[in-house]
Parts: sequence; structure tokens; C-alpha cells
Amino acid sequence: MKVRRLVAISALIWSTNSFAGALPKTITIQCDNGVKATLNNEQMDVSGMLLLSFKRVAEQDDDKIIMVYGNDRADTKVLIQYAGPKVFLQDRNSWVPCDAYRAN
Repeated sequence: MKVRRLVAISALIWSTNSFAGALPKTITIQCDNGVKATLNNEQMDVSGMLLLSFKRVAEQDDDKIIMVYGNDRADTKVLIQYAGPKVFLQDRNSWVPCDAYRAN
């Protein structure tokens, strides 16, 4: 299970330049607050009801990357910490932990 989780999250770890130009690699996240989503470098589908386009990389350093997805009504951030690795979804200004699985 740890190996599968590491492989899934590693698919999202790109530099800013290669992230935008890479072929879509999709992962599914299931967060502690009940949110389920599928995301890649083009869009985020939240529980099959809300489709958010990839907007930008908000922050990136040697420890993490924060990606912003959104539409004209909502924005959400996904934090991937390289150590671990760990995935978090921002919910009401708090980072909610998520389990991540490779979808393709």
C-alpha cells in the first residue's frame, strides 16, 4: 500500500515548467472531510459534481508544491508535501489530509 501511494503521489511531482506541459497523469484523492476528487494537470473533478480547471502553481519549493484549481465561482488548493509524501486539500483555510491513489 505504501508503494502504491508513493507511486501515485510521485506522478504529481513535477517542476513548474514540466507540470504545465506534461501529459495528464490522474490521481484520486479521498480526504478526511469527506471530499473525493480526481485531479491531473488540467482539471479537478470534485465528487463528479464540480469541475475545476487547473489555474496555476501558487507555491513551490524543495519541500512542497501548492496547486490552484478553480472556476468563475470557486478556487481550491491542493498541497503535496514531498516528504512522506502527503496530500492535503484546503478547506476553510485549513489543510485537510487526504489519501491519494493512482487513477491511470
